[in-house]
Amino acid sequence: PDAVSRVSLVYVSWSARPFLERALEATRPLGVPTVVVDNASNDGTAEHVRLRHPEVTLVAADTNLGFAGGVNAGVRETRTPWVVLLNPDILLTADALERLLEDGERDEAIGAVGAQLVGPDGVPQPTYSLRRFPTLATWAVDLLLVDKIWPGNPVTRRYLAADCDRGLDQDAEQPAAACLLVRRTAFDAVGGFDTGFHPAWFEDVDFCRRLRAAGHRIRYVAGARVVHEGGVAMRALG
Repeated sequence: PDAVSRVSLVYVSWSARPFLERALEATRPLGVPTVVVDNASNDGTAEHVRLRHPEVTLVAADTNLGFAGGVNAGVRETRTPWVVLLNPDILLTADALERLLEDGERDEAIGAVGAQLVGPDGVPQPTYSLRRFPTLATWAVDLLLVDKIWPGNPVTRRYLAADCDRGLDQDAEQPAAACLLVRRTAFDAVGGFDTGFHPAWFEDVDFCRRLRAAGHRIRYVAGARVVHEGGVAMRALG
């Protein structure tokens, strides 16, 4: 079946209108159901989507739901067996979408599939694309600023999955939620994202951990390359 009946796109955006504009223009030709959750942006995002993208389902929140709350609200608006969770600074292509779906549909145990993120210059962003779950040692290294004096320490290398070849498709612990294909039944089975993580950070880690604990595989697909600007949420905070 074509992608229209298989997958929906869900963007969660907060005061990132220029990036969301480009993202929606890039995915409009795909013709797949698209949802935008606007987390009470202060830059006219909701008005822009209403006027320029009537084909998009808009969830205009009165308050900032956070990333987790935004994801849950967006997924509730979908009816397809697969959903792609997207940051507004991701440019998704038809080829990348099809590669994600092909990998996910190979095995019913696969609950999520991540893409390879590259910068606007085409250079891969390995630490964004793939990581392992953090441990107590990870937090200790971070809090004690060990990376500053020993950048190549084994704890950080393990967390950043430095030993993994980003050029190979593989099972993964924590691919980037900036572009993550999720099986709808797996999402529902684990109760979606935990809104206790607010406004952002680590809700994607928690979600992937719960998926794996429930017996679902998570995949990383090297050939599904998507452009990722990066740092957009931090810019909005500034």
